Amino acid sequence: RRERVVAGRARDRRPRQKKKKMTKEEKMNVKWLEKNAARTAAEIVTTWDEPPEAPDGWRISKEGPQLEFKEDCKTLIGSKILYAWDTEEVRGWFVGDVAAGEDKVSKSEKRLLPGANFVVQYKKGETGLAALNGRVACELSQRTYGPQQWWVLLEKN
Repeated sequence: RRERVVAGRARDRRPRQKKKKMTKEEKMNVKWLEKNAARTAAEIVTTWDEPPEAPDGWRISKEGPQLEFKEDCKTLIGSKILYAWDTEEVRGWFVGDVAAGEDKVSKSEKRLLPGANFVVQYKKGETGLAALNGRVACELSQRTYGPQQWWVLLEKN
């Protein structure tokens, strides 16, 4: 490896790796996570008044999915879920599609929400809210599963 001295320091001749630019969607997710990062799981769980209601043609799964191994997590991708939201703009249970696994959660989203392990896709047509439209990094785990927690899995009737 060849080095050259620049201003008294040795510097590698290899080109610098360019930082990956965040997409507009990732920037929006990071902005939302920064704004809401102070909310703790305990606050969200204790503020729930209403149990989740499955949309027409769907029912809430009685048992949560097994998420112990990566293979288990892959089976969740493509599933419909109800996720509990409690922010200034969005409050209640909303339908989302599990779009991707942990490998698609950006580093900036991971930094703000260390437990994020899935990306959930929300559609304005299903949520009825412009504020909840797009892809959001979420923690979907057995610890956060259930009607008294953050999310439930939906099954077709």
